Order: sequence, then C-alpha cells, then structure tokens
Amino acid sequence: AALAEMLAQVPAEAPLTGVVHTAGVLDDGVIESLTPERFDTVLRPKLDAAWHLHELTQNLDLSTFVLFSSAAGTFGAPGQGNYATANTFLDALAQHRKALGLPAVSLAWGLWADASGMTGALADGKIERVNRNGVEGLSSAEALELLDTAQTMDDAVLYPVRLNLPASAKVDASAVPALLRGLVRATGRKLAQGGGAPADGAALRRRLHGLTDAQQDAVLVELVREHAAAVLGHGSAETLPEEAGFPELGLDSLTAVELRNRLNAATGLRLQATVIFDYPAPAALAAHLRGELAEAAASGAGEPDRDGQGSGAHAPAGDPSGSQTIESLFRNACLDGKYLEGVEFLMSASRLRPAFEQLADMEKVPNPVRLARGPKGPRLICFTAPVAVSGAQQYARFAANYRDIQDVYVVPTPGFGRGERVPAFAEATIRVQAEIVKECAEGEPFVLLGHSSGGWLAHAAATHLESTGIRPEGIVLLDTYAPGNKIVDRFHSTFMDGMLQREQAVGRIDEVRLTAMGAYFRVFSEWTPRETAIPTLFLRASESLSAAREEAVREESADPVADWQPSWELDHIAVDVAGNHWSMMEEHASSAAEAVRDWLSGLA
Repeated sequence: AALAEMLAQVPAEAPLTGVVHTAGVLDDGVIESLTPERFDTVLRPKLDAAWHLHELTQNLDLSTFVLFSSAAGTFGAPGQGNYATANTFLDALAQHRKALGLPAVSLAWGLWADASGMTGALADGKIERVNRNGVEGLSSAEALELLDTAQTMDDAVLYPVRLNLPASAKVDASAVPALLRGLVRATGRKLAQGGGAPADGAALRRRLHGLTDAQQDAVLVELVREHAAAVLGHGSAETLPEEAGFPELGLDSLTAVELRNRLNAATGLRLQATVIFDYPAPAALAAHLRGELAEAAASGAGEPDRDGQGSGAHAPAGDPSGSQTIESLFRNACLDGKYLEGVEFLMSASRLRPAFEQLADMEKVPNPVRLARGPKGPRLICFTAPVAVSGAQQYARFAANYRDIQDVYVVPTPGFGRGERVPAFAEATIRVQAEIVKECAEGEPFVLLGHSSGGWLAHAAATHLESTGIRPEGIVLLDTYAPGNKIVDRFHSTFMDGMLQREQAVGRIDEVRLTAMGAYFRVFSEWTPRETAIPTLFLRASESLSAAREEAVREESADPVADWQPSWELDHIAVDVAGNHWSMMEEHASSAAEAVRDWLSGLA
C-alpha cells in the first residue's frame, strides 16, 4: 500500500520509466539456526519488495527494471542460506518478467571493493576468505560500468563478478564453488594425502594404534592444523603461526562449525559445535581428540549423524518412552508457555549439583580463551552469560573487530562443562572469576565486559577487584537487564525462545547446561550491583525482540516512559547500538565494537 501510494505521486508529465531495486539485509547463520523470523528479515526487502514493484509497475511503460541480486544465490555462500534464497527469487523474477515481454535484468553481483551498508559489517577475515576462494572486489567505477553494459544485453540474469581462478586453485578444492571446479586445477595438497593425514575415522584409528600418547598427539596436531589451514584458506599447515589460537587466526563461529564438521568426518567423533572455542589451540584440541577417541573406542560409539552432533542430538522435547528428565521437563514447560515455572524448576534442580565455594574446591577450572591479539591497550576481558548457550563463541564476531589491534579474552563461566561444579553462592563465582581476570590481565590495564547476564559477572568481578586495590579501567555492559527486572518477566518467553533457537551454535542444550543456568539464576536472584567509581558504558540494543511484546509492555505500564530497553541504576554512559538483544552480538557486532572503541578512546 505504501509503495502504491508513492507511485501514485509520480507526475504524469514526468512518468516513471525505470526501476532499480537495490535493497538487502543480512542475517547470516548455519542452516539449522535459520528460523522463520531470520528468513523473514532477509526475504522481506528482496522477495516481497521486488514482487510489489513488479505487480505495481507491470502496466507502466518501463524501459528498465533492474534487480540487484547476488552470486550467493548461484555459487552458494557458507552461512547465507536465507540470503541465497532471497537472491535466487530475484533471478527467477527477472526470468518471469522476460517471459511476459517486460523489461528485466537481475545482476547477481560479486563482492564490491568499497564497503557498503551490508559489506561494511563484514570482518576483514571474511572478505579475505572470499578473495582466497577466487572472487575479488569490483571497484565502484567498474561496477557502474557493468551496470550500464547490462542495459544493452538481452539476458535476464547476468553475473558481474571478478573471478581470480588461479587464487582459488591454491585452496582446498571443496572451498571452490561447485560451478567453478571444472575450471580450476587444484594444486593444494588434499587432506587425505597431505602428510599422511587420514581421511576418515577408521583410517585415523589404524594410524594411532600402538603409538604413545605423545606420538598420538603429534599425529592429531598435524591433522588439526591441516584442516584449520584448509578452512582458513592457507596453502598448507606450515603457513599457520605456531603460537596463535584458532580465533586469533580468523576463525569465527561459522568457520568454527566448518572446522568441527571436518574433524568429525576425519575422526568419526561427535564433537560439540563449541569445541574450537573450548580448545582454541592445536595442541589442546589434539589432546582433547585423543581423549575422546579413547573414550569412543572403549564405549564402541558409532559414527556421527548428518548434523555432526551424534544420534539424537536434536531429538524432540517429548520422550515417547514416557521417561521424564530435567531436560525434557524444561523443554515441555517452554512448549506449554510455562517459562517462569521452567526456570524455577531448573533453579531447584541445580541445588543437587556439586558446588564450589572457593577456587580450591574446583577440580576443573575453565581456561580463558583469547579471541584477538594486538598491541594497543587496555585488554578487553569478556564474561559469558550464565545461560544454557553460554560460551566464548558469543564474542567471536565482536572480537574479530579487534584482531591485530588489542587483546580480547573471554572468561568462561564455571559449571557449564561436564565435571565442573556450580557456585554455592554468588560471591563464590565472583572470587573465582576475579582470579582468572588477574591472570589474563598480567598487570596490564584492562576493561571488563559482559553481554546480557554476563554483565552481572563483569560488574561483580570489577567491584570485587576494586575492593582489593586492583581497579579496572572500565566496565562495559551490553544490553544487561539487572536481576529482578520486571521487564524480563514479561519477556521471558522471548529470551528463552531466542536461547533455544541458538542451540545449534553450541550443540545440544543438556541437563548440565540447564542446571548450571538454574544455579546462576538462583544465586544471583538477590544480587545487587555495588556502587563503583569505575567508568561504565551501558550499550543498549536499539531494536526490540518482539514488537508485539514491546507494545504490551507499554500498555501494561503506568509509567509513560517505561519500555522494553534495559536500564542500569548506577552511574553510566548509555549508548544505543544497532540490532536486538541477540543480533547486536551477531550480525551487528561491528556496531557494538565501534561504540566500545569510541568510548575507550574517550577514557584515554
């Protein structure tokens, strides 16, 4: 209706003669994480808008109808299933219009060299990966010349893409788009042959048989480095820096899943999606693989299933056998809309978990993960949110904006790994994580940062350290709702649904993760942030998770200024950034990182 109204305003003396549709939105993720809402976000500006333009202008005397599509729809692009779908529709629409005798051309663009509203959000590592796979950026002048040239051609779909096939021949052949493999003679070593690295789990087990632990570790380090080199586009493992961890080399949450899948295929294991962040160095990951292989051999475990998570990794919430577990009871509570009751149940169940009161009580202390390395200060030390999808991966896109600039660490939250204890009370985890922070800081200036409920831990650790005479340079809270915030109760279903939708990013949300979440919600239920003199930045998401629930909150509130955004009662500087509670650390992470950088420069 809005478009029809706009077209009606075009004056008769200057009629509409051309349409150029350029709109697009990204919401990238592995295929299992693409919810209907994430498809709607990407399809609406392309599919819906282009179809409206077609319907409302097909009776006009147009000379030009140009659709800006993407080569992702034809060549494929990791993590862009929804975006590929949207652009394939534009290509089909151009074919449809041509069949009707109407003007149309869909331009399936490759990368433009100049950053745009969409590509400006891409980390350097992603652009480098595109380049390594044989696609180079077009300058704006070249792209506009191709746009003009397209108007002189009869084809419905054209591909203005700058290909560099020799570059794509240097990477693993599986990284080359399928349609181009007949044009490329791959010269890189194949993993099945390079250095004797095995191609499947059975071959690997035969090779490891009879070797000492140290010899097995050497073989597995070689395997890990070969696959990491392939995912990162290096010609061989020898080009990978020895001292750097995977996240520092450019691996993000998407490519980490790709590396995990490769290792699953090579080992026959069922590794969690977060394994690359849990063991971010080749030696640590190799040692973990050795232990998992030994355990699998002892238990006679089978091969992983299609999603790489193992049989039943994403089984339905209900158990047809009638057995009731903590996990199934919680999932069924969410399905029935009993979100608060489900969380209360987890809080009670968490009391049965072994607990720690001090560092000495912990048999297993999670190690901090370095996501970025750089010469500038202060160090950014991040806290994972104590929720079931907790993990260092939640900061992967954020930290990518600091690579080669400054150090970014993530302090894991104890209790979410098997064999780990949960805190007996809030002060217990505050003291333990403060000790981990001191190790990360190594006496250098640092800032503590936390997204969502991770902000509780960041603020609590900061004020604890301040009381001991160690003062952080600052605290950064990203869309943190204080415990007991009434808005959280109204939005509980939205938060829990968003958490469960992100299950694919961490692997199955099991009873360990659920009861750990319950433990933290329980021990922090009475926690109140301490007053502090530490400068505090409070970043708020500018978009609501649900427009309908946002309106409901406004209608229920007697306070005309109350809304869905979080608030922080202590002294702070508030800045709104792009995205909602989840997406501000995903596709809009660069906006959050820029806001933090600007604030840090002001502190300096």
